Amino acid sequence: MKFHAFFLLLSIGLLSACDSKFKRSDYMGGFTTQYGECTDTGDITIDHIDKKIKIGFYCFLKECASMEGNTSQGGFFHLENKQGNYIQGQILPDEAKGTWSLNIKNQSCSGQWTASKN
Repeated sequence: MKFHAFFLLLSIGLLSACDSKFKRSDYMGGFTTQYGECTDTGDITIDHIDKKIKIGFYCFLKECASMEGNTSQGGFFHLENKQGNYIQGQILPDEAKGTWSLNIKNQSCSGQWTASKN
């Protein structure tokens, strides 16, 4: 019986820790995969301070990809790494949306994402 209670408390703690990242983010939303063999849907978080942006993609509550960089006039951005993966879009006062092409769990995939102000 003690093992079951410990396991339950441990599970709640882990889920709360993952959920706390979502609660602290400036924007929260989701992504869909349109091409590739990645997870069909997942969550995203966006931290946006001044013109700096960090976007995290989450697969089953675990971060599976992320990028950071700067936004330009109008909230537009295009983040790209050396491998050619990218996240692009626009951040507005109440919402953000865009497209992505990333390597998630060794799979090349692409799709769309959207988020609302938290």
